[in-house]
Amino acid sequence: MRLGTSVMVAGLHQPLQLAKRFATLDQISGGRVVAGLGTGWAVDEFEAVGMAKSDRGRLLDETLDVFDAAWGPDPVNYRGPHTLIDNAYILPKPASPIPVILAGDVDVSSAGGPNARVLERIARRSDGWMPLFLTPGAAGAQKLHTAWDLIRQSAAATGRDPSTMEMIVVGNVAFSETPLGDDRIGFSGTTAQVLDDIASVASAGADELILDLHLQDWWRSTRQMLDKALEIRELASAAGV
Repeated sequence: MRLGTSVMVAGLHQPLQLAKRFATLDQISGGRVVAGLGTGWAVDEFEAVGMAKSDRGRLLDETLDVFDAAWGPDPVNYRGPHTLIDNAYILPKPASPIPVILAGDVDVSSAGGPNARVLERIARRSDGWMPLFLTPGAAGAQKLHTAWDLIRQSAAATGRDPSTMEMIVVGNVAFSETPLGDDRIGFSGTTAQVLDDIASVASAGADELILDLHLQDWWRSTRQMLDKALEIRELASAAGV
């Protein structure tokens, strides 16, 4: 079982310390860490750490640069907008190369087309894409599939091997006792509707699905949440997904 973040907002953390934390976790877990990163969206979170939301893309880019430097051979040298590393020996190193999976909206259906900066960053800098599944059904699956194809084509154009990249979809589950209508958000509704969304994500070519169950306010215990997770997994497996 892999150990990952979904997602860590890069701009809220000092890049070198974050690199060392991921490397430490990777050493402790025997090389099982996945670094799921995103730019973030909440203004108050950035204000709390003295950063501007408008800098979030540049902060993520610097974090990726520092990861490459800190996880590489010593001595490490790096100079960026907020980080200076001068001929330093940085430990620990990861037990194995840590996959960096980037979140981000690549909405190919929008009038202005996909976000070019987000698309380029995922294609050039990441080991995969971590999208939210917001549109249920065949329409949502097609949007995911089209965006994923575009990311992989862009990665191939830069000389990378797109077959090494992963699409790890995130579903924020919100259960209801009765079925929701056609205007529902992905992974909201009854267990049957959630299972339909799992099938849609699988048809879009996802390598992995993260079901986030913490949005429910009626969990009485961790055991209850785990039992529900196991129930969904067993139902999906029985349906051949």
